[in-house]
Amino acid sequence: MKFLLPFVTTGLPIAAVFLLASVPTQAQSTFYSSRAAFLAHTTGTTTLDFEGLAPDNGSTNYPLPAGYTQAGVNFGVNTALFHHQLLFVAGKGSHYPGNSVFSSQNTQANTPGEIGDLLITFSTPVTAIGLDFGDNFISPNTDTFTLSNGETFTRTTGSGTNFNFVGLTSLTPITSLDIQEPRDFVLNIDNFTFGVAVPEAATAVSLGFLLLMGGVSLCAAKRRTAGRE
Repeated sequence: MKFLLPFVTTGLPIAAVFLLASVPTQAQSTFYSSRAAFLAHTTGTTTLDFEGLAPDNGSTNYPLPAGYTQAGVNFGVNTALFHHQLLFVAGKGSHYPGNSVFSSQNTQANTPGEIGDLLITFSTPVTAIGLDFGDNFISPNTDTFTLSNGETFTRTTGSGTNFNFVGLTSLTPITSLDIQEPRDFVLNIDNFTFGVAVPEAATAVSLGFLLLMGGVSLCAAKRRTAGRE
């Protein structure tokens, strides 16, 4: 054991580097269907509720390609692909009783290749996004969400004036989110939240332990080197 100990302690930095290198670096998100669960895993959040931007029972339009920007977040359309979108905030009572929403609607619903689209761009990358989404139609529809890091996922809207919630935290920074509605050409969102993901406790502890072990073993190696001089 006397002769094995130097080998083991010297190998710790190598093991630490190997284990750190094995931590996934590709885009990977954790999803939440509850706003409470989402908020429990985020910090530094900002929520945009679109209230006060349009009169009750009325709307405020936002021209493209500029769209609407608030708190460093731009709500627009992928104009390179879609050319017949209308962006506006629907005031309280206009579509939803007592509630304002941000809406993207396709004015050429019967044109082949045209679908509902909403492109959300962040001036500063984020690692947490949550929102309520719906389409104001009777039957639920399936929306496609595409993140700037290449991840794509689908979620079902609420029916009628009901919203569903989707939230995610990401291991990689996100600069944009594109939402597409292929069926009814209408996208409505509310309570758009963004911020910073809180690392899972197990992951944080594991990485901290590896870094600590690496530091301890390096100190031991320095002491052995000094003792031989």
